[in-house]
Amino acid sequence: MIDDKQQSPLFMLYGKPCELIAIEIAITTYIRLLKRTLPPSSERTEVIMMLQLFRKRYEEPLRHWETKAPERKEEDALLLVQATKSELLAFGSAVIGYIALSNAVVEPYPICSEVIGHLVRFQKRHLENPQPVIAPLQD
Repeated sequence: MIDDKQQSPLFMLYGKPCELIAIEIAITTYIRLLKRTLPPSSERTEVIMMLQLFRKRYEEPLRHWETKAPERKEEDALLLVQATKSELLAFGSAVIGYIALSNAVVEPYPICSEVIGHLVRFQKRHLENPQPVIAPLQD
């Protein structure tokens, strides 16, 4: 079992609202895929749990952005999201799974390529410009 829920350093990530929505689509699709294709196991449960923890981290910044008045919303705003390394590993698996699934579909939905584009831009931003890691707050 991965043990980094409270003590692991957090990576600082920045995503545009459209990228966070794409992340949500990929994670939701991947969780459904795991539940439909893999028998229950501790590994499957752990990956799903890490994805759900990551989801909680980006939901709040996205919700805050969505509640802004239309004239104050910036489509290209970069929203701060923090994540542990385990959450990011699970997210990477979700991206790979989403891309593989969309490639396996005979006639992919047009939205698949748009989602993949957002996911790639999000990942590329962080691979080319790594952000600092912050230590967790001590009680």
